[in-house]
Amino acid sequence: MKPVLIGKPSRAYYQQALDDIALPVESVMVVSDDPSSDLAGARRMGMQAAFVLSGKYHKRSVIDSIPASQRPDVVAETIGDLLTSGSLEIRP
Repeated sequence: MKPVLIGKPSRAYYQQALDDIALPVESVMVVSDDPSSDLAGARRMGMQAAFVLSGKYHKRSVIDSIPASQRPDVVAETIGDLLTSGSLEIRP
């Protein structure tokens, strides 16, 4: 068997994760501090995306360079804010 290398933001990477958790793509949210690879790849797959500003990038403006269809659904200061904001709506 020939080895296959995969990683973010490849479709195969996200598909393997979806297969492992056995959930419909639209009910999954990827949380990351990297909107241009991690979250754009997730959005291309149809997953929800949450961008946190507590890691690699600290300014919301970083998402301006990403095509609108691949931008995160939610932007939060920290991952904890996603859980406590009350404004997080996960699609069914």
